[in-house]
Amino acid sequence: MRKIEESTPAGRTPEVDKNKKEDKRNGKKGSFLFPVIMVILIGVILFSGYQVISILTERVEGAEIYEELDEYITVDRKETEKITYRDFVERAPNIYVNFDKLQEQNPDVCGWIIFPNTKINYPVVKGKDNSYYLSHTSTKQRNSCGAIFMDMNCNREFGDAKTIIYGHRMNNGSMFENLLKYREQAFYDENPAGILITPKGSFMLSIVGAREVEDDLKYYRTGFSHDDEFRQEIDILTSGSLIQCSDSADMDDDVVMLSTCVKGDHSVRFIVMAKIVSMDEYFKN
Repeated sequence: MRKIEESTPAGRTPEVDKNKKEDKRNGKKGSFLFPVIMVILIGVILFSGYQVISILTERVEGAEIYEELDEYITVDRKETEKITYRDFVERAPNIYVNFDKLQEQNPDVCGWIIFPNTKINYPVVKGKDNSYYLSHTSTKQRNSCGAIFMDMNCNREFGDAKTIIYGHRMNNGSMFENLLKYREQAFYDENPAGILITPKGSFMLSIVGAREVEDDLKYYRTGFSHDDEFRQEIDILTSGSLIQCSDSADMDDDVVMLSTCVKGDHSVRFIVMAKIVSMDEYFKN
């Protein structure tokens, strides 16, 4: 008797049929996953766009808030953004800030600083901690541009041997971003000092060094037990300066350390060291 063998239609095998069934199942899965993935991607794009628009809007609002404060000072930021240093120092003794009106809005206002040929022309505030003014303007409005603010441990009348002032490095050039111009010797040579105005008087901020430091508390001390310790502090913070300064600070000087972050590296800060000099002394020298 002839043996009968099982067979399948020509050109097909059980394996082929199995693969086709798996392909159909995979196709159904793929057709289901594709719209899900597209919905997720669209959601991410829309959320990212919303975030970008919110940030840009907030920065515009922050700039407008600070521009409105120009009414309290006799020289506005547009004038000091582009000015010869000679004109800057000639105008310095006559710059007036209406602290009474500013402090009616916010009693935390304790000064005003200006650096020529930068956007740095802002009130200085001191809060109860070092976090509030990271996200609030000097008028106490919530905004990511924050404020230029004094360290909580410092004397609000700038009476300490070392006063620390912080500010964000904003990508639009506002707040303390322009502080980084003092990386360049040529810029320092043309703009060696700024102005500090307080309710008790006006002073020059004569720059004595600019450098990067680690984001470490040892660089941010505000109290010193004796003069030699302060002298050592000044030596540490001005050594390795990126610029050669014509002025220097010693134990008898009060200094201001201006601090901001460095783009792309949150472990590093850029600081500018300046000593507080009376207008009369500065112009005499």
